[in-house]
Amino acid sequence: QYGTRAYLKIEDGVHVSQWLQSLETFAGEFYKARPSVEFRGILSYLMERLKAGNVMELGMLRTLLKVAGGYSFADYSPAASLNETQLDGRCGSVTLKRETMSFGIVEETNHSAIDHVRSVLQADGLGVSLLILIVQARDRIIFDSGKRAFKDVKLVGNLYDTCQVVMAILLEFLTSDDN
Repeated sequence: QYGTRAYLKIEDGVHVSQWLQSLETFAGEFYKARPSVEFRGILSYLMERLKAGNVMELGMLRTLLKVAGGYSFADYSPAASLNETQLDGRCGSVTLKRETMSFGIVEETNHSAIDHVRSVLQADGLGVSLLILIVQARDRIIFDSGKRAFKDVKLVGNLYDTCQVVMAILLEFLTSDDN
């Protein structure tokens, strides 16, 4: 009656999280190195998970945008931890953000991978659909009253923040034409 995830202990959740983070990193690096490989299947899977209200796999989209999409600078750290140059750099172009957020260490980007990721997300309104699903899932995290169960405040906050960060990165990626 319950899925295997229902039987995982807290300690096992750490291993699942580490496994998922490793998979996200691999996928980002893979699509950066091989931009011609199709990844719409991953996006379709993410959309189905978001429709069901699950946001745990949003890290895959975030990593895809950061690594293959060339947005490795988009960590959205709290403004209190940034110096004045980094704060000023957040107001500029993608190139300026890239230069100021990574302390002058600029990673090599694959422009064909960036163009491919952007074209797939802009085709058929896929990126906009993802944005809408992320917003809906984000709102369900707080306002879902169907479960009537106690919600851990820290978990709710982390899931909400994850949705917000991925949404901001995706929106900036879709609206930017700068590589």
